[in-house]
Amino acid sequence: MGDIYWQDIEKEIKEILKNADHYKNEKRDESCFLTAYQLAVLLYKNNKKSIINSTCPSNIGGKGDGKYISLSQYIARRLAEKIESGSILDIELKFFNIEGLEQFSFLDEKGILSQPSNSCFSMFRYIGDEKITNKDSQSSSKK
Repeated sequence: MGDIYWQDIEKEIKEILKNADHYKNEKRDESCFLTAYQLAVLLYKNNKKSIINSTCPSNIGGKGDGKYISLSQYIARRLAEKIESGSILDIELKFFNIEGLEQFSFLDEKGILSQPSNSCFSMFRYIGDEKITNKDSQSSSKK
């Protein structure tokens, strides 16, 4: 799947993550996490044309989709690869387990209800340039 398309999609994903809600209190101001499925829904909603014109999957995905690879899986895999290789430093990757929740689903613009296909899935948040600088200074001070 072409990197030329991924570059545009990555930029759009970063914008979505930058604009995500923040958790704020007197000690913290942090971006909230979004799942790969939420990113796929928002990406498709915000810029359907870039998805359709790219070589990445256009089906959003989820349980019962019947497709081997979906846009949400594509996003999760690509982001995880880029974060783990160090080529993306301003997005954080964590995992979320939905075991024990009665329902965890998404309703798309067509009224189709989808559920994640796994009980544990990836979620991402924008941590920004300032956090990258802090991480670098912390790791160099530990040496």
